[in-house]
Amino acid sequence: MIVQLIFILQLLTSPAPQMVHPLHLSVTNIDYNSKQKEVNFAFKFFTDDFQMILNKKYSANINSFAQSNSKQIIPFVNRFLTDNFICTLNGSEMKTSKFDFVRMEQNFEASWFYYKVKVKDPLARLKINVSFFNQIFKDQSNMVFVAINNKQWAYKLNYHKTFFEISDIK
Repeated sequence: MIVQLIFILQLLTSPAPQMVHPLHLSVTNIDYNSKQKEVNFAFKFFTDDFQMILNKKYSANINSFAQSNSKQIIPFVNRFLTDNFICTLNGSEMKTSKFDFVRMEQNFEASWFYYKVKVKDPLARLKINVSFFNQIFKDQSNMVFVAINNKQWAYKLNYHKTFFEISDIK
């Protein structure tokens, strides 16, 4: 009984261990706005995984997104996107460096990054290649949701399947 009480007291007074989530998942939303002639992107990552890869691969030295402002973080986010996200619109590859950063939202578990890009012609074809975290987590899933002209698509990409294409969009 005393041993159990001591164990419980140690648990209650010890610093909490770092939370480890069992799921390796990213979410990308792609919305085409034909009236404004732009494509909007929203990228969602688990904050702990994302901080880890920015620090490890890009020497970002970010301890907490909450303590950092977007001006410090976004250059590293842009590099990560350039390395892991390829968007081809109407047969032309759009460099993520040409995307306009809109905003960042962050909570304890997830971080959202919003971007947009202007397009000249109506969207007729879309090809997306995503490899977020594939080099670290072999069980990584990258969900991509697309909304174009009142039609919706959803794709689950992973280490073995990294791209999809939508053609003849009307």
